[in-house]
Amino acid sequence: MNPTLLLLIPIVPLIAAVLAGVFGRVIGRVGAHTVTIAGVAISCALSIYVLKQIYWDGVPTYNAPVYTWLISDSMHMDVSFLIDRQGVIRHPFRRTVCQRGQGLRGDEGKD
Repeated sequence: MNPTLLLLIPIVPLIAAVLAGVFGRVIGRVGAHTVTIAGVAISCALSIYVLKQIYWDGVPTYNAPVYTWLISDSMHMDVSFLIDRQGVIRHPFRRTVCQRGQGLRGDEGKD
């Protein structure tokens, strides 16, 4: 499993939100919506691709520590990036719900 691909899933919507926030006045409301929805859509597509790899291609569980959070005597706590069969099934669903929720605020067409 490609760690760069896995990092893109949460980072792409974050970058899109920053772009919309910083350049929102320049690109306008429709542009900001387009950028953020595209970021969530790309993240959803990447999540579905990872789902395919885990469920149908037989890629093993991916667990990589990001950093050590706490070390105390015999206790060692890491913040890890875990991609397993249970967690990967939620990602595309969550991204799809977030993407569909963008149009539920009632501000379509108000530009």
